[in-house]
Order: sequence, then C-alpha cells, then structure tokens
Amino acid sequence: MKLQRLFAFFYIWMLIEGAVRKWLFPSLTDALYFVKYLLIMIIFVRLREYKKEKTPYPEIRTTISVFVLYCCISLFYTTVINSPLVGVLGIIAYLSFIPAAMGLPYFLNTEEKLKKVTVILAMISIGVCILGILQYNAPHDAFINKYATNEESDIATAGLAGSDVVRVTTLFSYHSGNASFAVFGFIFIFALLFERQKNALIRNLVYLSFGLAVINLFMTGSRTTVFLSVSVVAGFLLFKSQYFVSNTKVLGGLALVVFLTTITILYTDQGRRAFDTWNVRFEAGNDNNEYESRNSTLFSEIYDVLLTPSGGIMGYGIGTYQNGSSRFNKIGNLPGAEDQAHRIGLELGPIGLCLWFIMSLAIFIYSFSVYKFVKTPFLKNLSLLLAFYAFWGPALYRQTVVNWVDNAIWWTCLGVTLSIKQIEINKRNQVIKKNNITNQLVA
Repeated sequence: MKLQRLFAFFYIWMLIEGAVRKWLFPSLTDALYFVKYLLIMIIFVRLREYKKEKTPYPEIRTTISVFVLYCCISLFYTTVINSPLVGVLGIIAYLSFIPAAMGLPYFLNTEEKLKKVTVILAMISIGVCILGILQYNAPHDAFINKYATNEESDIATAGLAGSDVVRVTTLFSYHSGNASFAVFGFIFIFALLFERQKNALIRNLVYLSFGLAVINLFMTGSRTTVFLSVSVVAGFLLFKSQYFVSNTKVLGGLALVVFLTTITILYTDQGRRAFDTWNVRFEAGNDNNEYESRNSTLFSEIYDVLLTPSGGIMGYGIGTYQNGSSRFNKIGNLPGAEDQAHRIGLELGPIGLCLWFIMSLAIFIYSFSVYKFVKTPFLKNLSLLLAFYAFWGPALYRQTVVNWVDNAIWWTCLGVTLSIKQIEINKRNQVIKKNNITNQLVA
C-alpha cells in the first residue's frame, strides 16, 4: 500500500474506531484500541523511504528531539523502578502521533490538495454532527449512546447532573474524543468561510457544516471546548481587524460567520436547546467559583511538582498515570492527579514537565512564525487559526497526553502547519524559477 493511502486509511480508522469498538465489535474493544498505534508505527517505518528528501521542519526539530530523548530516558527509568509495560504505555501516549506531523508535508504539498482535504473534512463533519443531534435527542440508555467499554458506566450529561440530554460522542468511543474533533472540525470549516467556493452546492454545504459544527460544540457539554473555539476565533479576528475595512473578503467572511452563528443559536431548535443546556452548566460553574478553584488548584499542583517533587527529579516514570497502566503498576500509594500538567509532572518529574512546556511553546511560536511568513490568503488564514489553536498547549489546559484523540489532532495540526510553510516555499520557488526563465529569454 502506498504511504499516501496508508495515511488516508489511518485517519479514516481514527474517525470510525469508536463506532467499530462500541457498536460493531464491543467484545474486541480493548484489542481494537491498539490498531491505530499499529498503523502509525507502519507509517513511521515507511517514512524512511523519504529520508533523503529535505525535511520541511528544521526549526522545531531540536526541541521535539530533546523531549523525545528525555521520554526514552524515562522509559529506561520506568523499566528499572516499575514495569516496562508501564513505560511502553507512556511512550505510546506521548510520542505515537509525531509521525503524522512528520509525514503530512510530503502529501499535502499543494494549496489545491489542502483545500480539497479541508472541504472533505467539512463534508464528513456534516454526517458526524447529524449523528450527534440524533444522540442528543435519544434516551441515555439508547444503543446509540453507549460507550466503548464492556463495563457498566454512567452516561455523561450535557447540563447539570440528572439532565435529560447526553454529552454526545458521535463516532468516538467517549465524549472527550468528540469534543476534540469538534474543535478541530470547527477551525478548518471556519477557514473555508473566508474562501469563495465556485461550486454553489459545495458553498451551501460548507455553510451547513459550519452551523452543525457550532451546534456540535455546545452538544459536547464541554465548557473548555467552547472556550477554546471562541478564543481561537477571537484571536483570529483580532489579528484580522486591521483588514475589516480595506479587505472586502475578510469583512464578508466575518459577516457570514456572525450571520450563520446567530441563525444557528437563535433560530434553530437544536442550536437553541444545545446552547441553553450548555449555558446552564457554565453558569453553575461560575456561581460555585469552580473556575477560580480549578485554576488555583492547577497552578498549586504545578508549583509543588517543580519545587517539591514527591517523585524525585525523574518523577514516578513515564506512563505511571496513563489509562490502563494500573494493572501493571508496581508502585503503591501514588498521589492523585487530575489535570494533565500535574500528571506530566508526576510522571516525568520537573525536568520533563519543563521540557514538555518548552516543546509546546516552541510549536506555538513556530506556528505563529508560519503565519507571518505565508502570503497566500487561504494559507495565511488557516495558519493563523492553527497558531492560536497551538497556543493552548503551553497554556496548560489541553489534554494532548491524557486524551489520544486530542494528541493525534495536536500533531496533525502541526503537520498541516508544516505543510503550509512548504507549500508557500514551493510557490515562491516556482515564481523565482519562472522569472529566471523569463529573464533568460529576454537576454
């Protein structure tokens, strides 16, 4: 199988894995969970075929390589003090999807291909969001709302405890996976609104996909998901505000966003219901001072990890706090940890937490530098959105380690950013080559 088709199959499997695990083969749910890691391993091996080609990501290679090296050292450390299986689960959680970032620039190498993939994503999102609406209106115990587990588990609700609506999972195993996909799809569809689609059918389907994406964001029931999406759009509009008057394309795109969002939330039954239910949960958290408490707890935990690390300078070892590691864990009486940054600090120690933070910050800075470098309108818009999306890595509120879907999307977005820069470089090289040929003919 060609590597490009292997990539396509990998992403298709990522999308449908939850449906296969929870609806088609629930008895094989644990085994099917590891299929994606087998696929990405094959992709990593096949990428060696391209090792002679110039890599499009030299600026951030060092910081990523240093973090990978430290994770490998932590794997050895975990093997000594705990169990090699725990360490392997940790390596899988932290590093598995880096090949997605490495490989995408070799295939998304033209603006036309990137636009085509973005439109395809918008079309897929329509079906995913419609499924979410069906789940939202179905009873808690409906077959369509089950999770990918053989154990009995309560279905999370979108409002307060006891709410009559669920936090939708769509095709994913759990609602956290759909929440990550909701932001991802929303960002790419948002970028399409600033592009004039020549095909009227495609144009209307993009409008439909945006409205459904907005509804899906609120049906996740996740305050963080909605806040992340809003902050990405707000950052985008802030940087684009200087063009609102001078650039009719930007102004038209903004007007379209406002119009579609207003129509979706105020004038559709599903949009209004999803927003109202989400808002109940949001206001409840505000009334209970939940946000201040979570923020203070998070930074208190990070402070403790950095200055008084209970697990020592190397932590308790990579993988110690990952899902599924408890059955192999030989270390008893581990301190509790909920937030991702706290888990990373306990696993990798203060050095590992700092390296992870530096790597995330470097990815954000690189993503923003790509936005400054690119001149092509669509590429520039998308790179700016991805830069603000990348910002929430070093901001400590992402779930890029504890949630595999978020992890895969995080590295995929970096891969798209790398592709954007390479596409822009190729465009400029073509212009230079064309000018040289013209000058030779004139001479």
